Amino acid sequence: MRRPFEEAHDGASADLARSSADARSTDLLSELLSPLRMRGESIAASSLEAGAVKQVAAGASSFHLVAQGRVTLSLDATFHEATAGDLIMVPLGNAHAIAAIEDTRLVTGTFRFDDRTQESIFRTLPPFIRIARDHGGNAAWLEPLVHFLLAEATAPGPGAAIMISRLIDVLVVRTLRSWAAALPEGANGWIGGLADPRIERALSAIHADPHRPWTLEQLAAAAAMSRSAFAARFLACTGEPPLRYLKNWRLHLARDLLRIEGARVNVVARTIGYDSDAAFSRAYKARFGVPPSGARQEP
Repeated sequence: MRRPFEEAHDGASADLARSSADARSTDLLSELLSPLRMRGESIAASSLEAGAVKQVAAGASSFHLVAQGRVTLSLDATFHEATAGDLIMVPLGNAHAIAAIEDTRLVTGTFRFDDRTQESIFRTLPPFIRIARDHGGNAAWLEPLVHFLLAEATAPGPGAAIMISRLIDVLVVRTLRSWAAALPEGANGWIGGLADPRIERALSAIHADPHRPWTLEQLAAAAAMSRSAFAARFLACTGEPPLRYLKNWRLHLARDLLRIEGARVNVVARTIGYDSDAAFSRAYKARFGVPPSGARQEP
């Protein structure tokens, strides 16, 4: 019988071995989200009278579409207001509360990402994301989604489960894209790269083939930029130099793999592109403060 890590490692190796040529045919957000097996769980419509408070326990990721009215969401001692047509998302599953400022109608949904790389990909997301209906072209995609979500929440028909899951897939991806596009330069990690198509191409190459021994020249070529211009632009967009980003991404992938039952340090080191176990152990401890053997004990 195969052990859990052997099965997971085969999947990880297949994911990590995809060629950089594949990355050129897709976009970074698709590259990151496609292997995550996102699963929409539920949609429900609710009404809150002015002054009422809806408590949401920690657990699944969630979103709230304000179909009518105005609310304040409180999370980690911070407060965020949203009005009719706005979307608020809690991607990390934090506990939060929604207080109705006036009579309000909500469409609330939950979803999960079932994959070993969840932590690596979502470590740069904030606990709260708000998409304003009146900002940019958000109304063009929010309004149709509100219509379909309300229909499934209030009168689900045959195939409702798959419809809900697919609608949530679309909503989550579109939300992350709209939110990332509005961020200033220097946002953490891959999120900052979404705003620049050239940097996105280089990041897509990294994420499609992270174990490849990338050089600065190769990544600059993927971005169709000169070496110096690419290095400066990558730093401005993501907040860190290209090769440091690559190293940190590999180490975060390694931490996810090491937490799988039966994981062996030498196998994980090879999977993410390290030829030396000692070099991998030093880099891992410098990044996380513990040796690779202690990954499963980390909080």
